[in-house]
This record gives sequence, C-alpha cells and structure tokens, in this order.
Amino acid sequence: MNIALVMPPAPDLEGSFQFLQRVAADAFSRHRVSAWLCGTGKTAAEGLHWQGKEGALFCRAANVQASGAGEYLSWVRQMYLAEKPDLLLFYGNILGQSLAAMFAQSIGSSCFMQATQVAFGQVLFVYKNACSSNVVWGREIARYPYVVSVVAEKAPLSGQKTPVQPVARLFASTLSAPVCHSELLEGAAQNPLEQAKTVFIGGRGLGGAENAQKLRALAQAFGAAVGLSRPAAMNGWGDMRETVGQSGTRIAPELCVAFGVSGSAAFLAGVRRAKTLVAVNTDRNAPIFRHADEGLVADTGEVLDCWLKKCEVS
Repeated sequence: MNIALVMPPAPDLEGSFQFLQRVAADAFSRHRVSAWLCGTGKTAAEGLHWQGKEGALFCRAANVQASGAGEYLSWVRQMYLAEKPDLLLFYGNILGQSLAAMFAQSIGSSCFMQATQVAFGQVLFVYKNACSSNVVWGREIARYPYVVSVVAEKAPLSGQKTPVQPVARLFASTLSAPVCHSELLEGAAQNPLEQAKTVFIGGRGLGGAENAQKLRALAQAFGAAVGLSRPAAMNGWGDMRETVGQSGTRIAPELCVAFGVSGSAAFLAGVRRAKTLVAVNTDRNAPIFRHADEGLVADTGEVLDCWLKKCEVS
C-alpha cells in the first residue's frame, strides 16, 4: 500500500510527524510512505527521511506559501495525480482537517475525521474516541482512495492527572452499518461523578473560566464533585471527562445543583436520576426549570460570589 502523509504547517513539524508515525505505526514498517509537507522548505524536510524494514519514507515539500486550505488544495491534488497513493493521512490541526475535507470532496471520495488510530490488515480500520473518550468507535473504510484526518496532539487540560481510559469498543463494518461487535474493556477507571452524593454542574451560563474556578472552590467547600455541560467542557473550562449528559456521565446524586445550565434534552438525560435538582439561571424560561425541584432566577456569578462569602463566614 502506498501512503501519503499530508502535513500542513504546524509549530512543531518533527513532533507532528512523530505523532502520525505513532497513529499509523504499522504503515511505517511495511508500506511505502510519502510525506507531503505543505508550505515547508526542503531544509526542514531533509530531517524527516526514514527507512524501515520493508517500507520507506519519501518527503515532498511544497514551496508555495499560503494562508488557507484552499490555496494548498491544488498542490495536494497535483501530488495525488502524480503518486496515486491508496491512503492519505492528513495531520489534524484546523488547517489539515479543512484540507482533508476539501480534498476528499474534490476527488469524490469520503473522509473519516479525527481518527486516533489506523489499523492495517485485509481491510483498513480507523478508530476515534467518542462519549467523552469513554468509548472507542471503529469502522472499516470502504471508499477508495482512503482519506483520513488524524486528531492532532493536544496538551492535557489543567488538572488532568491521568489519561481517560475507554470502557468499551464499538465496531461497524461500514459507516452506515449498525454496531456489529462491541466489547467492554477490563480495568477501566471509574468516573468519580458516578459515585458522588453531591454534584455541582457548570454550564455555558458560567460565562467564563473565572466563574468556573469559583464553582470548583464552592464545590470543594461543600465536599461536592464538579461536572460540566458539554458546551462548558468544549469551552475548555475543565476536563472533558467531567461532562454530564447523554454523551457523558449519567449521575445519580442526592443533590445536584446546576449553575448556568439551560437544560437540553441531552443534558437532562444525564441528571434524571438525581434525587434533588436545583437550577440557577438568569433565564426564567430556561427548560431546566421545568425539571428542577428548586430554582433560582439570578446571575450565576453573583450567586457563586454570595455562596463563597457565606462559606468564608461559616
């Protein structure tokens, strides 16, 4: 199999290349690999030549300097027509993901986005994390040529001490097929939210990282666990493993206090087993008030400040 690594500009070219090497480790020992370095000079490319037991890496550097995926697309298409690789792995920073999607559309192929692993065998399987990284989803790539965007490495979030261990794997034979095989993984770490008796949850209505830190301080004073709605987690206000909802953790505490959470159906699925649900929100028409046992229409930041002062007095 001929494989092309399409690498748009990245702050750490060598680190990006090593990351792709780990994601598709099989490819680097048994297949012919070309690295297409978009907007990278030949001097930088020279340090990336690699020779394996049966495969080899050949670098191609684009002299064109561009600011967006559209400007690199024609060069990538030229390279594809010249070398006709079977698989194209795009390094998954924002520019790389855009380029992967545009390229796949331009040649009438499909693109699997944000893969975390590529497995080579009689068929090509790709894997990605789902459900707050608690599940690994895999499927067979059926459309040729294969176009895959690989998740770029990210630094651990503040406070994240250990990587999330998935609890299950799901497999499908094609993109549209239902799950055809699943397995639970032994020894997966249990999420502390599942056992907590009191949980304070922050939503988009927190307004920023400062209020998110206040929420954590308040939770610590009450001996409560901290959860987040998906929008709050996506804003980087905590660990994705703290996500509560249909695609996160489903909790059953004695008391759940939701600060600035609007109350989507997906979120409510995660807290429906809470014995007492208290909601704090500025919007008196927020859906969460229809499901809460107690509600307070107020500014979330002001409520956090007030409760923290009460804790100091106590």
